[in-house]
Amino acid sequence: MNHNDLTNQYPFRDSELRQAAELVRQSMLASLSDAPADYVPSPGFRRRMEPLFARARRMEVARRWTRRAVAAALALVLGTGAWLATDSDARAAFVGWVREICGDSVLYRFFSPSPTSVIPTFRPTWVPEGYREVDTVSDDTSTSILYQRGDDSTDQFIFGYMFYSSDTEFQLLWNEKSYECQTLQIHGHLAHFYLSQDPSETNNLIWFDEEDLILFQLNAPFNLDVMLHIAESINLVK
Repeated sequence: MNHNDLTNQYPFRDSELRQAAELVRQSMLASLSDAPADYVPSPGFRRRMEPLFARARRMEVARRWTRRAVAAALALVLGTGAWLATDSDARAAFVGWVREICGDSVLYRFFSPSPTSVIPTFRPTWVPEGYREVDTVSDDTSTSILYQRGDDSTDQFIFGYMFYSSDTEFQLLWNEKSYECQTLQIHGHLAHFYLSQDPSETNNLIWFDEEDLILFQLNAPFNLDVMLHIAESINLVK
């Protein structure tokens, strides 16, 4: 069958066919717009779908509570971090000890279990020129070392360290008129430097190894820079 035969059998031009198709399309759209906006499923369908709906509701509740829990945990971490960063005594309590001022003394109280090992051996690898180790007192839980320059028994300093636990306390004679306290860090460990206002009195530098539960102390007539140099040079003796 050729094109002329089709034209003779269906005497419609292309433009007329397109126009008729458009009218049909508009009619179908008009009929759809008259349909109800909301479809109400049958009771039987809803009963069959209820387990799926319940599961979806449980998942949404779980997601909501998970988001709240994560937000609360994040707030706690951020709040704790800000609290510990700005309050050294709060940080100390968080890691197992507190610092108390009692009259003319400073008292450190501890809240840690007693170590079961013997205290390691530590020594500074640097001390001011002329100083040497002249005496040592040591037991399983603490060590005190006396350094002296030459034969002058009045020119000395002490380096000591001890395990700390709930069974121990550490006390310094101090008051705010006689000493100025500065908080700093030594190799990432919290430290307190007590600077005497009287040049004839010694200064104290205290820091804490909170992982191994060891308190270190320097009692010396040196300024902060010299005492920090000694403290930062302290190594474990193998």
